[in-house]
This record gives sequence, structure tokens and C-alpha cells, in this order.
Amino acid sequence: PLSDSFYLCNYLSDLCLLDRFGNLVVLCERQLVPGWEQLLWTGRQQGDNGFRLLDPIPVQPRVVPPVIPQQTNQGSGDAGDTSTATISVLNVYDSDFPLPEGVSIKWLRIVQPLAKSNSQQDDPDPGFGDNATARMSLGLVPVESDGCVYCEAPVGKPLMFQLLDQDFRAVHGMRSATYVHPGEQLACVGCHERPGAPATGYRQPLALQRRASLLEPDVGGVEPINFFRTVQPVFQRSCVPCHTERQQGPQNMSYALLQPYVWYYFGGGTEDVLRPENGGTRTMPGKFGALACRMGAALMDEHHRDKIPAEDLRRVLLWLDNNSPLFAAYH
Repeated sequence: PLSDSFYLCNYLSDLCLLDRFGNLVVLCERQLVPGWEQLLWTGRQQGDNGFRLLDPIPVQPRVVPPVIPQQTNQGSGDAGDTSTATISVLNVYDSDFPLPEGVSIKWLRIVQPLAKSNSQQDDPDPGFGDNATARMSLGLVPVESDGCVYCEAPVGKPLMFQLLDQDFRAVHGMRSATYVHPGEQLACVGCHERPGAPATGYRQPLALQRRASLLEPDVGGVEPINFFRTVQPVFQRSCVPCHTERQQGPQNMSYALLQPYVWYYFGGGTEDVLRPENGGTRTMPGKFGALACRMGAALMDEHHRDKIPAEDLRRVLLWLDNNSPLFAAYH
């Protein structure tokens, strides 16, 4: 377009000026070579006369675009350290869906969803939630009192974030993934902050006044989360004996019988409509994981909280907050 009334365009192989009323003026004809009909059929070109006048662009002065600085090591040609990047969040409490009133966020967990390698989405079935992906906690970093986070993050991996309270329960989390490149400094205003809202009122965030936090290993270390290694030993060691003695609670804590007590997201399909409490595309703060299931509530009551070792308790919370999976692999 030259304006809202005139346009440069090509008509067949000629350059033309077209107006909004359909008037057409040929500005430049294609100079055809002898035997051009045969050339069109064979696709051969002869000399410099075989060009076609397509996609005209007017030559005119314009403002020089701003120079955007390189944000990654690859872009700047830096051959130095290519193993880490940094992530900063100005205020984790800045969210379009507010966090539960009075909640205090202490940790940010970085989770890696493990890409599916099987051709059938649920063969084998990863757990109660269909079409779900396996997950692995890469570690925790502290959240400052002003809600700011500044940490190193591994590159070349899909990353999801979870906000944890003082009891290591996930209060808010992502259902999508992000990535960082070597040397990149990824920054967020908040956790699902309001679209289009400016970053205001953030004066000298505490976390940005120090070096980036290093990831602290989560309970159980860096390994895929699954029923058999993450929580089954806890159930056998800390739960079943007491349940059997008291004749209360589930006494056979096999995976199949735990479905009414645990939390899981469906990955998609009709179940999102049939069971909206376990579907949808967004995580609702305080309404998923351990905070939204019977097992999570029971772990915090007077019968459990002080009787289960802290590490065992955290293992179960980690499992519940990450879809209560059965398997951690797809074969």
C-alpha cells in the first residue's frame, strides 16, 4: 500500500498501480524473451530477461529502527559459558488471579516436563490424568519478602514454575512451559500478571541486589517424579502401619485405590468439560495439587502432621503437586 487509496501490485508479470476503485495503470512491463511461452512451460530462464515483477515495495525514507542489543551468548558470538541463564520475577504476588489471602510464598520450584516419546498418548497410561506428561523437579530457589526472585536456570530444557508456601505446598503454578538460551536474562513482572499492565512500584527488588540464587535440590533429588520411587516407600513406611492399627484411612495404598484422595490434571479432551475441577488450561491459585485434594488436607491435620518425618511429608506433597503420576517414562 502507498496510501488507503493506492497500491503497488503485480498483474500477471507486470508492475501496476491500482486504486480503490479498480483502475489499473501499468508502470513497468516485463520484457519477454523470444519463445517466452515455451520458457514458462519448461521453467528454464534465459539471460536476465526471465524475471517476473512480483511483490513491489516502494523505496521511501523511513525512521531507522532501534538497535536491539543481543540477549544471548549465541547472538553475540560469545564462546564462553553456555550452560546457564538467569530468570527474575519482580513480584510473584502480582497475578491476574489473586493468590489466597494471607498466603506467604517462600520458594519457587522449577519443574521440567519430560517430552513424550511414545506414539500413543496413553500407552502406557502415565497416571490418572490422561494425556499427561512426566515431570522432574530441577530444584528450589528462595522468594524474597517483597516477592522477588532472581536465580540461575538451566538452558535447553522446557521449564515450568510453582510457587510454594512455608510448608512446601504449591499455591500457584504454570501449565505451559518456557525456555532460556545460554546467557539469556529472562524477566517477568509477576506470575501470570495482568496482560498489558506496566511494571510499576518495584524499587530496588531485594533479590536483584545480590547474585543469582543457585538451584537447591528438591526432596528426593533431581529425578523424574513417580509413584514407585517418590511416594510408595513413604506410604509403606509411614502410613500403612498406622492405618492398619487404627483401622482408619486407606489401608491398601496401591496406586489404583488412591484415585479419590489425590490430585491430577487431565491433559485435554472431553474430560476437561466433564470434570472441570481437574481440567482447564489455567492453574487456579490455591485450588490444585495438595491444597485441593483429600490426601493433602489429611497430611496437615493433627493425626499426620507431627507423625510423618518432614522429608516423607515433602515427598508426598511434591508428588501431589505434580499430577500424582504412576510412571515417569513412556515405555
